[in-house]
Amino acid sequence: MARIAQIAEDAPSRQLTTVFLKCLILRRAGRDVSALEEALYHTDITSEVFLDNLKIATHWIVKVAGVELLRDQVEHGMNTHILHIATHFSNLVKVSERVGVRHTAGSALVHTLSLLRRDQRNEVVVELGKGLEMGQYEISKYIPQYLGEAALYLHPSELDEQVLWLKTLLGSPNDSAVAGALNTIAVLLQHYPAYQQRFPERREVYEARRQELLGLLLQGLAHYREGVHQEALLVTGKLLFESPILDMEEKARLFALCYRKLFYLSQESASRDGLTLFYRASALAHINRFIAVRRLDHGPFAFEKPRKIAFFPGTFDPFTLSHKGIVHAIRDMGFEVYLAVDEFSWSKKAQPHLIRRQIVNLSIAGDFHVHLFPDDIPVNIANPADLKRLTDLFPGQEVYIVAGSDVVANASSYKAEPKPFSIHQMNHVIFRRAGEAELPAPLPITGQVIQLQLPPHLEDISSTRIRENVDLNRDISNFIDPVIQDFIYQNGLYLRDGQDKPMLGAGDLDFQWVDEIDSGLFADLAAIWPERANGLSIARSLTELQAGSFDLAVDGDLFKAVVSLPQYGG
Repeated sequence: MARIAQIAEDAPSRQLTTVFLKCLILRRAGRDVSALEEALYHTDITSEVFLDNLKIATHWIVKVAGVELLRDQVEHGMNTHILHIATHFSNLVKVSERVGVRHTAGSALVHTLSLLRRDQRNEVVVELGKGLEMGQYEISKYIPQYLGEAALYLHPSELDEQVLWLKTLLGSPNDSAVAGALNTIAVLLQHYPAYQQRFPERREVYEARRQELLGLLLQGLAHYREGVHQEALLVTGKLLFESPILDMEEKARLFALCYRKLFYLSQESASRDGLTLFYRASALAHINRFIAVRRLDHGPFAFEKPRKIAFFPGTFDPFTLSHKGIVHAIRDMGFEVYLAVDEFSWSKKAQPHLIRRQIVNLSIAGDFHVHLFPDDIPVNIANPADLKRLTDLFPGQEVYIVAGSDVVANASSYKAEPKPFSIHQMNHVIFRRAGEAELPAPLPITGQVIQLQLPPHLEDISSTRIRENVDLNRDISNFIDPVIQDFIYQNGLYLRDGQDKPMLGAGDLDFQWVDEIDSGLFADLAAIWPERANGLSIARSLTELQAGSFDLAVDGDLFKAVVSLPQYGG
């Protein structure tokens, strides 16, 4: 150690980073460093370090030492420029060309955040998050690791704002931005257990936020873009269930909450990319290892007791926030909700069945205790045999049919004579809009009936209003989820174009016969179709040279030229 200390003393001290490193070595060797500490802690050196760290010519090792120097300044209580130092770390995480500098700056940023005021923390985290919105992979690749940790130093109200921002980012058309959001959510879930010690709050609020974060991750698994689906599989397997940060009990709580959706969503999305097979295999391998270790060390999982079943059939064209509000209200009453998407509608021209089913799947992917009913089990509420089979699918559980008040009042199945296992004997959850007439008493239902009313803010949402706004290219995020809005606009859905081909009548055709094709007519045709002018000229010249005939038929913006030449015997 003495030799190392001697080499350090003899080294020139032309740069602040050199002075800092010499101070660390000599202090550990027990030498007098008062002169070096005077230069480091009693003069303002932050602006000089800032300049060196942002210069391209500065070696990356010097930049790492500069970051450590700034962190040391903060630890020694020099808080005059602490906000600027934290912002500088944030900039280095986003723009530094060296991975080592980014990781050092990110670690220093997370360490520094606890010393900032509440408003300063929020400012730094928001500024760091802007790197994800840019959607450039080379910038956003290393941001999620530190953005997720940094966000957990925010006050609960600011953290909820960040979660809402991440939800909006999941609807971005840029795959890199969505991938960054998914990775940030996974890091938030990894470090979330420490949040309760920093900001004590009611257990219900803490759990609700964790469920929302996990739901956002599941939305990625249901995403219609293959790249996003693959990234969600990678994040779920590697960063969640293979994470060395989360303990086994925390992973078990997450798994017990999402196991149904996890395995359903990993298989439901139709894969057009063969690479997805390997992503899925990798994710399932991580989950399988977790399950095996958990069962070996702690025994079987503890799952919730079965809940009451609510069967909600409908066209869902499209699945709006109004439908979602009804589903949430029923779920919050203790039901497990199953949504059955009708194959077609007799009363309106709906989008294809698989399109509507995909929209529903995207919308409910993050909602726990809400599921899509299997397509291969058709259920017609007017068929008693189908209703008996539906009841038999859930032995020991009460099954309720969800229907609107207009359906109960007008559907033919309710007006028919009651039979064994008919719709009249089923339990019901009936919802109605404000202003609709109440159902007459007694109802044609002998089972239990629960009546709900839509909240006022969901009353005005309808597929007609969605079509009007899509036609005008307006924002429809007030009617549906942001990711559904992106799906609709990307695929050109719900445009109010005529679905029937127009009938062709005699008045739509215009014929004009010309006996002699003169130069004036050719000039008019060449002006209309300049790209075909040369072809017309060649056809005309050939006809004149061979004493043939030239017929020209024009229909709208298309024409056909027929050249007839005399036949000569040889």
